[in-house]
Amino acid sequence: MIHHLPRHFRFFAVAGVSVALAAAAWAQAEKARPNFLFVYLDDMRWDAMSVVQREQGEHARFPWLHTPNMDRLAEQGVRFRNAFVTTSLCSPSRAAFLTGRYNHFNGVASNQVPFPVDNATHATLLRAAGYTTAYIGKWHMAQQRGQRPGFDYSASFVGQGRYEDWPFEINGASTPTKGWVDDVATDYAVDFLRQKHPKPFSLVVGFKAPHIPFSPPERARARFAGEVARPVPNVHAKTFFISKGDDALKDPPPPGQAPWHLDYFRCISAIDDCLGRLLAALDETGLAPATTATCWANTASGRRRATNAPPTKPPCGFPCSCGFPAACRRMRPRTTWS
Repeated sequence: MIHHLPRHFRFFAVAGVSVALAAAAWAQAEKARPNFLFVYLDDMRWDAMSVVQREQGEHARFPWLHTPNMDRLAEQGVRFRNAFVTTSLCSPSRAAFLTGRYNHFNGVASNQVPFPVDNATHATLLRAAGYTTAYIGKWHMAQQRGQRPGFDYSASFVGQGRYEDWPFEINGASTPTKGWVDDVATDYAVDFLRQKHPKPFSLVVGFKAPHIPFSPPERARARFAGEVARPVPNVHAKTFFISKGDDALKDPPPPGQAPWHLDYFRCISAIDDCLGRLLAALDETGLAPATTATCWANTASGRRRATNAPPTKPPCGFPCSCGFPAACRRMRPRTTWS
């Protein structure tokens, strides 16, 4: 026993035991490093989730929207209720997500600039730490081609792409595909998740939807038929950054209704299907308990149309939910941060 040792040895004995325990804990932590799944949507409103619509009660604008898989992440992890992008524009926002830096530092301040291949990103740092990194789906840094910088594996497409039958580049090699573009991206992502992973991984899945032109897949084209959104008080307000001809509402909405494009919500609903497939793959492969999954958007649609320019909550506030590994969920389930 330690108390039988000479006093001047007791400190070293305790210190030695502490170091041994710390080393064991560190080894266990190294063995149990979490996987990461980042799901990234394009132009999704901050309130376009059914969990938010329920929360808003009688003030909800589209209470008929149903996103069970986004709700699942919010239920099992953390939902950020007041999150904002720094630059509400496609490529710059995506570059900020990759680098964690403002756009005057990361080199991407517009949609016409390729992503600098020497940028440090979360992927390059995780890869240096022993992770396998993958990027699947929409990249959209100008017309940048080739394997996505910092990622061991990429299955992506050039520019904005199209919703149907758009070719992907698999590690830079152009490959024809069939079907709705985000379903194709989900197929590649599910295949990646089902592979054997001797190392922890970080997977980014970038979806095109619900970016204009709001083209949902066949399975979602009849959803929410006949539904309308409730208007906001400033529905007739002029927008200073759009010309008068573009901004005018030719047909004012009936009382209590808003001129809303239902295909926008159908795209979101279809993306929720894709998210459900990703979460199901994590469950089926047994990866879910060791994987942190997040769902967020690069920008958000504006007041009446898919504009993302003014620095206000409709375009800059974005949805963000994080589902944590099982150990974390036991500590803090259903957390909401404002």
